[in-house]
Amino acid sequence: MARSLVYIGVDLLPDKACFVSLGAKGEVLSVGLKPFESPETWYQTIAEIIAEVPLGSKLVWGIAPSFASGVSRSFFVPVEAKSVSAYVRWEMGLYLGVDKKNEYVLSWDKAAPSADGRMVHAVAVRYAEMQAFAASLERVGGRPALVDSRLFAAVNDVESVLGAEAPETYALVVEEGSLLRLAFCDKGSVTMQGQTLFRPDSAAEKIAAFVGRAPRPAERVFVFADEWFDAGTGDALREALGVPVDPMPLAEGISATEALAWSVANRCREGAL
Repeated sequence: MARSLVYIGVDLLPDKACFVSLGAKGEVLSVGLKPFESPETWYQTIAEIIAEVPLGSKLVWGIAPSFASGVSRSFFVPVEAKSVSAYVRWEMGLYLGVDKKNEYVLSWDKAAPSADGRMVHAVAVRYAEMQAFAASLERVGGRPALVDSRLFAAVNDVESVLGAEAPETYALVVEEGSLLRLAFCDKGSVTMQGQTLFRPDSAAEKIAAFVGRAPRPAERVFVFADEWFDAGTGDALREALGVPVDPMPLAEGISATEALAWSVANRCREGAL
């Protein structure tokens, strides 16, 4: 008998892990939130999440960790490229700096190919951070099929949930501890990104300045945040930016807390089909 496929996405922060598991057709099987005392106990939490998968299931899992040094980019790899791997390393080397690229570990996620090539979503993390993370993962006896950044997971959430209704251009704000991660998306690709220290009293000003540097006007802004983003904050951002500001779009059966974990699980499912 063929084993059923289960796709698990984990949104991993320094003190908690949110997870979502999906079936082969994208149906939500389970959701959960597991706090832990320190980053050194990540592996225990991951092991607990994996242990909840029904016996006999084939597991495909991905993770979006909160890396301080994480840098993510989206770009097109032309069909003429002899090696996607070599092209990704070359492209990210230009972005990170030739003298610094060897300080990073690269991971990438390939979209479906077209006649001209394919889009690639790449993430770079400093070796020092990745080594500690990988050591924790080795304790559960495996490695994830996808290591994504939380910012890219948010972009994929918008694109997957809204589909053809996604704005052609939009900005994205992801609150991550003491930082705001910022991205500008044009036709589904991240063309500009940045980060700034998070201060609620100056967030609207900083976000407006970032959006103002975008190569094209943003049609909308999506925000993934905790208690900070309420109705009053949304009104202040709309006034500062002059465009609609909304919380992250959500898949059916998924709450705002679970949106990034769902996005990672869904990307695993799309990549495995």
